Amino acid sequence: MVTAMTERIASIPIWTRVRNISLLAAAVGTALCGLGYAIVPAQFHQSYLVAFVYWWQLTIGLLGLSLLYQMVGGRWGHASRPFFDSGVALLPAVSLAYLPLAFGLHDLYVWTAVGFFEDIPHSHNRAWYLRTPFFLGRTTSYLAITSILGAVVSRRTLRPIETVSHTTRPRLGGLAAVIVAMVVSFAAFDWLMSLEPEWYSTMYGFLMATGGLLTGLCVVAASLAITVRALSIAPQRIGTPLHDVGKLLLAFLMLWTYVAFSQYLIIYSGNLPTETIYYKHRLTGGWQWLAVILVAFHFALPFGALLSRRAKMNCMSLGVIAIGIAAIHVVEIFWLVAPAFHKEGFALHWLDVVLWMTGGAWWVTGFAWQVNRRLPLALVNWPVPPNESDEKQE
Repeated sequence: MVTAMTERIASIPIWTRVRNISLLAAAVGTALCGLGYAIVPAQFHQSYLVAFVYWWQLTIGLLGLSLLYQMVGGRWGHASRPFFDSGVALLPAVSLAYLPLAFGLHDLYVWTAVGFFEDIPHSHNRAWYLRTPFFLGRTTSYLAITSILGAVVSRRTLRPIETVSHTTRPRLGGLAAVIVAMVVSFAAFDWLMSLEPEWYSTMYGFLMATGGLLTGLCVVAASLAITVRALSIAPQRIGTPLHDVGKLLLAFLMLWTYVAFSQYLIIYSGNLPTETIYYKHRLTGGWQWLAVILVAFHFALPFGALLSRRAKMNCMSLGVIAIGIAAIHVVEIFWLVAPAFHKEGFALHWLDVVLWMTGGAWWVTGFAWQVNRRLPLALVNWPVPPNESDEKQE
């Protein structure tokens, strides 16, 4: 039974079709991106930043989910682990994708100009911190740390399931989670918050982290839906893990909303010009409509849908909800980044769309390839662990 099922996955992989289609899209998109760079290099770097942050954040979110499973265990994590690790294994490649941004800092950050901080009072510490060599050194450390962690965490699902211990490692997972949280926070401060160096928020890193967990779990839910339908797995076998993933998705959606709204509420209540200017740029000039879209489609609609138990236990409905949240999340990244370059009003360039889709096509290509490597090895006891002892901690 197990052998036949494993051969079925290897010979009729839905993920192979996904990989082939996304690879073709990636090739076409890369050609368009090259054309865009030749025509408008400054816009290319600005659009590239949006795309890179989105796909890096999503990948880091999968790393965070994998570490969460290491700490707490659960059937949701056992079913999801092949997809966690398939995404986490891409961290070295995603990190290398930062290179074009390293050569375009002058198109992104106003503080790279000589003497920028001279006329800004009380800016000595920021002038010291925001130096190009130091900035690139920190970025290198962020990418190196997460790539190493990703390689260590993801290697387990490359071994046959019989040789893998299903016990959790809460101490190891907890320590790694703290490191990842610090890296994500400082990366958010450097890559995004420093686009407007006179503004700061202590919640910015937390917002980045919660967004990554949310979009990462969306990828897991959608991947579960695709795989379950391809394998014709009985609903009663996948129902509980799927429901658990759906409940977690609802929880992370509420957490992301809480963090985003809390940051806005604190700044609104403080009413300090140096802080409110950030939201003034994002709630005027046409940018306010993106905020409306986020409230409606990134919170209200999926929140209402995920309140339904039936929606959370149905792989198709949960997959559609998850894909919708992940797709609309790019609007948030665009809303955070683009107004820093277009304070005069809303502006959308075709490179904003093409670079995000091209990055996504390459990411999905690698993800599908990794799933094809890992899922057959995990299929013996998938999607649920063999017995209750698998969920006990060491």
